[in-house]
Amino acid sequence: MGNVINFSTGLEEYEIPGPGGTVKVLLNLTDLAFIEQIFDTFNRMDEKQEEYSKAIEDAKDTNKIFDVLRGMEKEMRAEIDGVLGEGTCQGIFGRMSVYALADGLPLWVNLMLAIIDGMDEGFIREKKATNPRIKKYTEKYKRRAAGR
Repeated sequence: MGNVINFSTGLEEYEIPGPGGTVKVLLNLTDLAFIEQIFDTFNRMDEKQEEYSKAIEDAKDTNKIFDVLRGMEKEMRAEIDGVLGEGTCQGIFGRMSVYALADGLPLWVNLMLAIIDGMDEGFIREKKATNPRIKKYTEKYKRRAAGR
């Protein structure tokens, strides 16, 4: 076997509890590609929320409303699974609708905002850790260079 280079990827295991159970996901909340994906997904989901609200208003009968709601639910669950991993949504929400309300917002919004809040905390934590660590290595290599 060849040499191995080990390094930290920043991936951390997060538990997301919900009525469907607790799901574990590996995330690096400071990964810019992941952050972009979260915000793109949030924006798409928000646009869909508005489209669906209009479709429900335009629906003339209860069956049509429930058809729209089932379509909404399926699309939103696919969006969440797309960003967090296949089956994550089922594991978190179980049979509960991602459109159920808590604290005045749909559950999907609460989930996305919790992830975004975690990103902010992650950047603050990593920024505090970065400068001292870089300084430590800079000083170490300055001493080596001076000894040449």
